[in-house]
Amino acid sequence: DDLTNAVSTLPTYTTLDMMNVLLPSALNLAGGTYQIVPSNLVLVNPSNYTINYVNGVLTVPTNLSVSAIPSSLQPNCSYDVVNVNLSANGGTGAYSFNSTPIINLMQGTYVYEVTDANSCTASTSITIQAPLSNLQVSTVVVDPTCSANGTVQLIASNGVAPYTGENTYSLPSNYNYSYTVSDAVGCIAQVNGTTANAPTVLPIGAGPINGPSTLCNPSPTTIHTYSVSPVAGATNYTWTLPSGSTISSGQGTTAITVKWTFAQLHNGVAGMVSCQANNSNACGTSLPSSLPISIQISTPVTPGSISGALKVCPGDPVQTFSIIPVSRAKSYGWTLPTGATLISGAGSNIVTVAFDAAFVGGDITVNAINGCGTSSSRIRALSLNRLPAPVISGMANGVCGASNVPYSVAPVNGALSYTWTLPSFSSQQSSSASGDQIAINFLSGYTSSSITVKAINNCGAGTTRSLTLNGAPTTPGIISGFSALCFNNIYPFSISTVAGSSAYNWITSGASLAIQANNGLGTGQGLKNIEIRANSLATNQSIAVKASNTCGASRNANYTGISVAVCSRIDPSSQALASGVKLAAYPNPAKDKMWISFESSLEGKANLNIVSVTGQNVYTKEVNLNEGINQFEVELSGISNGMYFLNFSSSTEVFDVIRIIKE
Repeated sequence: DDLTNAVSTLPTYTTLDMMNVLLPSALNLAGGTYQIVPSNLVLVNPSNYTINYVNGVLTVPTNLSVSAIPSSLQPNCSYDVVNVNLSANGGTGAYSFNSTPIINLMQGTYVYEVTDANSCTASTSITIQAPLSNLQVSTVVVDPTCSANGTVQLIASNGVAPYTGENTYSLPSNYNYSYTVSDAVGCIAQVNGTTANAPTVLPIGAGPINGPSTLCNPSPTTIHTYSVSPVAGATNYTWTLPSGSTISSGQGTTAITVKWTFAQLHNGVAGMVSCQANNSNACGTSLPSSLPISIQISTPVTPGSISGALKVCPGDPVQTFSIIPVSRAKSYGWTLPTGATLISGAGSNIVTVAFDAAFVGGDITVNAINGCGTSSSRIRALSLNRLPAPVISGMANGVCGASNVPYSVAPVNGALSYTWTLPSFSSQQSSSASGDQIAINFLSGYTSSSITVKAINNCGAGTTRSLTLNGAPTTPGIISGFSALCFNNIYPFSISTVAGSSAYNWITSGASLAIQANNGLGTGQGLKNIEIRANSLATNQSIAVKASNTCGASRNANYTGISVAVCSRIDPSSQALASGVKLAAYPNPAKDKMWISFESSLEGKANLNIVSVTGQNVYTKEVNLNEGINQFEVELSGISNGMYFLNFSSSTEVFDVIRIIKE
């Protein structure tokens, strides 16, 4: 039926989703399935129709969209590419895309469009930014030279600092290189190349020189030629000649012609002809080649004296012999004795020679030689170097029972060691490495024997030196004391210490001189210092002393010409000293202390002075004089060792002067 005329009011529709939720409108629905519910249809009245409603189903497709997802919107490196993952959603398949590329994309904007089966379209775009790094590497190249490698310097730019591998490399000639530089974001750049060939290097020398090296009395008109073989790479040649030579032609080439005038020949020409190959490039010149020449008109004179050793031994260090160069000589001929071998210098004026066990002496000779002949010989006689006897230093007397007594010898030139022979009743305590010093222990029963020594070198043992060693002490030295004594006075006498002595035995010539008992101050019989009392008037008296130890006694040392007389005494009030009155000082020599004695007639004061040999007063002490014998001690420890003069004086007069020794 045609219901057009039966409907008074058209129906209305509501839209429900699949959850039966009423939607406000059926427009702009999202993709999905919906119910369309009709209602409110009004028929014309009267009507012969009944209204039945049937819900409809509306299927709405999802919105068509396109997705373009790049692998990166900003690559790190200029050589990095971007790929796009392109996909479509919604709409009604199948999909088709436009031709915009999706792989290996570089910087720029890209638009992508999709069309579905219903011809619906959707589009999107992406923009790829410039890369973080456009790393580039440039090079600064220095080509190799004839004497040095070249260099390649890598310089990075347009990347992200810092850079790795931006170095300078030293490279040889014609070298293939490949280097890589990287930056902070991992981009790399590589540079490749080959170094240049270095310039041609000339040979070390120009090669041997061909030409006469020796001529005797040549004609001044004769031309002589000197030449070398061509040198690869050489552009010219430089020749030099000895003084008195003239190049006629060929300078700069491989061959020259030379001549000498009569005057030049008369003076003689000697020296080197030299040739140097030159190169026009930076490699410069070669080392010169040289040829010694000697152009003479007569035989050389006899060489002068030969300098060098006169005495040698087999196995000695190599010896040098020489002569002053001889005018007109080109070379020298040496002859050597049996057992001698030439080490260096053959043909020259200086040679070195070694000597072996076959050498027992002989002559070394030399001749001067040139193209005109050989001179007469100069001779130097050589002999074996037998060493002289060493000089022994050490204690010769009083060694009885002594231990560790040192003996030595002054070094003998050329000695390698020393051999000692010890005396009987002794033994060696120690020795130095070379044997020039030893120490000996002597038994208590030792009397007298000899010690010997000889120096040793490569020729063997030298002359023997002997020294007699005595167990008993040597004779004492000079007795210090006074020869003019005053009656009833006491005077000191002394000797210096005798090495090896344990006692001293003093005797006098008679009763006029009495040895005083030991006073506890280091004087008395058995000691090196004694005191003598002048007991009675006498003349031509004497004192003797000998040193002794357990092995024996020495000879006597004597003091003669002693006299005893009546003497005046010091009178301080008169400030005068009567003739014959003497001061006494003991021990003399002394080390730290000395006793002074004299006799005075009155009491008073006087000055004691010690004066050096240069006149400097080194000690002054005021002393009190007592009537009779006066004795007092003087402290010498503050005075340097040496000889001095001791005197007594008042303010106006020196009473007496004696010499003393501080040791």
